[in-house]
Amino acid sequence: DDNVRFVERQIAPLENNGVKLMSFGYVNDGSAIMRGPMVTQLLDQFLSMVHWGDVDYLILDMPPGTGDVQLTLTQRLDITAAVIVTTPQELSFVDVERGVEMFNTVNVPCIAVVENMAYIEPATLTSADSKAEKESSDEPTDMDMNSLAESFIAELMANDDIISAKTDDDM
Repeated sequence: DDNVRFVERQIAPLENNGVKLMSFGYVNDGSAIMRGPMVTQLLDQFLSMVHWGDVDYLILDMPPGTGDVQLTLTQRLDITAAVIVTTPQELSFVDVERGVEMFNTVNVPCIAVVENMAYIEPATLTSADSKAEKESSDEPTDMDMNSLAESFIAELMANDDIISAKTDDDM
């Protein structure tokens, strides 16, 4: 059921397999073009107006950009780690480098970089990408990527040494 519900005066996130989800697209019809201050305001609303309840992890999917949203998050939340998801293009790698550097600057460790190829269309590949694709006979399938993601999440949740959430007592 994808209908938005409310818990008192807060929006109830959608939930699937125990994972709570919220997206601007769930509460707004169509797409939106936003500048930094508008995105920051939306982020504040997601943090304060969504009834997250008790969560062990809060995973935020953010588009690449100037880093304004990421910096705002580090100011508003006690972030224990970052995972950067990218695509195999050279320009994306530049964004990854900047993202890792930015998180290092604000003392948030980047614990993983995930290369996501789920939506790469052959027509969008550069000639170098196409050459690499032809040379690779063991291209991962969507099922392989799903298994890898599930394994990563299971390992992350099982290993307290990778991430430790700070409680109010620790601050």
